[in-house]
Amino acid sequence: MKYFVPSWHLDIGDWASTQQNITFDDAIGNMRIMNHADENYGLIIGDYKPQLITQLNAEGVAPTDTLAAFDWIQDTALQDNNRIVDIQDFNWPKGTYFEYGPFSVDAICNDEHIARLLFNNIGQILRIERWQNGCHQEDIIMDTRGFVSSIQTFDKQNQLQKTIFFNLHGDWRVIEDAKTGRCHINSRYQGDFTQSDYASRHDLINEAIASLIQKRLDKDSDQIVLTADDQQIIDLKQFNGFKTIIQASQWHANDRFWAPMNGRTDLTIVTDSEAADRHVHKIMGDQIETNLLPTFASQFSLGHSDEYTTQTILLFVSEQTTMLNLRKGLAQLMKMVDQNQNSERLQIAACDGRLLNQARQIAQEIAQDHPRLLIDPEEEQMMSNPDLVDKDIDPRMEKQQRWQPIPIYTKRIVQTTDLLQLLDQVRVVVDLGNNPDSYVQMASISVGLPQINLIKTDLVRDHENGLLLANVADLTAALQFYLGSMENWNRARVDAVQQINNYSGKRILHNWQLLWKRCVRFEA
Repeated sequence: MKYFVPSWHLDIGDWASTQQNITFDDAIGNMRIMNHADENYGLIIGDYKPQLITQLNAEGVAPTDTLAAFDWIQDTALQDNNRIVDIQDFNWPKGTYFEYGPFSVDAICNDEHIARLLFNNIGQILRIERWQNGCHQEDIIMDTRGFVSSIQTFDKQNQLQKTIFFNLHGDWRVIEDAKTGRCHINSRYQGDFTQSDYASRHDLINEAIASLIQKRLDKDSDQIVLTADDQQIIDLKQFNGFKTIIQASQWHANDRFWAPMNGRTDLTIVTDSEAADRHVHKIMGDQIETNLLPTFASQFSLGHSDEYTTQTILLFVSEQTTMLNLRKGLAQLMKMVDQNQNSERLQIAACDGRLLNQARQIAQEIAQDHPRLLIDPEEEQMMSNPDLVDKDIDPRMEKQQRWQPIPIYTKRIVQTTDLLQLLDQVRVVVDLGNNPDSYVQMASISVGLPQINLIKTDLVRDHENGLLLANVADLTAALQFYLGSMENWNRARVDAVQQINNYSGKRILHNWQLLWKRCVRFEA
């Protein structure tokens, strides 16, 4: 069986403070491809993840087997515990009452705030912050499966002192000192470990992983896909003798990860994008062999933009989009929409709220020269005003016999369905980033849309399923190529359909299978 070894370091945030974001991860993408093909796969987790099941459910993945280091460390290897923990299950002081807020619950006793309960996004207790005499005393961390996983204690300056890890019976097994990083083992459970003290959590985790691998994995029948990440806590040497693929992803910094292996040519390396591929070769040298396999599978679901008389252009803004290119691109786009020669409309989208606000501000500045373009207008702003008299009309509108406002909307993409809903009515996608977003490109291919980019990628082929600009100044001509001729647009759609077949989950999985046949065993 294939076992994925991701590099997941972030904890699930509480409902009150978590800002919903669309997230990408190489392991999640690959596991979804395995899901769709009904293939069995396993998961090896080194990091402390008390909310692991919630995270996997949110991502829509269901590994057949899971090896979790902290289940071994804490002796909490439960698979089917669905206990629901309620506020009243805890031993509160007599006279405690609760104040319910929209995102949290405060516990009050004798007019003193003694605790705050925080929840994850499905309403389970995530942690309980306990207070005494106005000071933050400790956090009780809950496991998704319905038990207290650990307690973090704090000093009077609200600095973390130690973390105490418990088993299912509430006995402590390990105490980690926050200052030194050392992990002390409860003498009662010393027989489960090789040492009474560990210099770091890293050492303890790798002992746990080594034990789990020895008991549950087989070098002849199991294979490993490990994410290259500078913070990867599981040592690569753990998989000595296993057929091992190292996954280099654009989502994970990995410069330090590759350093000890510089010069090696006996590694099986997979990259998920051209940018990641170039980066690996830059560090490891051009002599190494890499295999580019996308982690996003295309889904055949052609959009319906050809059923509309308006032609909507989607401008996607990312971290790779410079503000200069964004301003130049928006200036051309908004001029086209104002002239309205081909019933053009504009939609601006971004995953990052800060970037979207910047794009909205630039659009509002440019709109000063285009008075009938309204940025994110309210419904009443789009209605004609019967009381409008000639003196109220902007002189620049006098040549318009039937002047009507044209809206330009902005949209923050927080989940994949947001993007797919937008693309359904879009005619052309524009991404002026220095590294076009691979997920947006794959989603656009799935919907059958031509794309316009500044940078060449394998996903978009010039004058086939899109156009490659020499510079931003060519954007207007590129848009007219598709919006002024349905023949050009239809040809791009036909090529996009061919691309769908090339990047289907079935094809990607087939390429993985071919790779496994020639994958070498890792030698530390």
